[in-house]
Amino acid sequence: MDAEILAALVRYVKTGLVVLQTRFFVLLGLLLCAGAFAWTLWGPTYERIVASCAFAVLVYLPLLRLEGAKNGRQLASEETD
Repeated sequence: MDAEILAALVRYVKTGLVVLQTRFFVLLGLLLCAGAFAWTLWGPTYERIVASCAFAVLVYLPLLRLEGAKNGRQLASEETD
C-alpha cells in the first residue's frame, strides 16, 4: 500500500474512535443522570433533588458541550480537506 493511503486510513480510523469515545462518555453520563433521578424519585428529599440536578448540570451538560465542540471541529476539518 502507498504511504498516502495508509496515512489516510489511520486518520479516518482515529477520527472514528474519537467520535465513538465521546459518544460513549455522553451515553454513560446520560445513564448516570437517569440513575440519579431514579434514586431521587425513590425517596424524594430536597438533598436528593439538589444532588441530582447538580450532577446533571456539572457533569452531563459539559459532556454535551464537549461532544458538540468535537463534532463541529471535525466537520470543519473535513470541509477543508
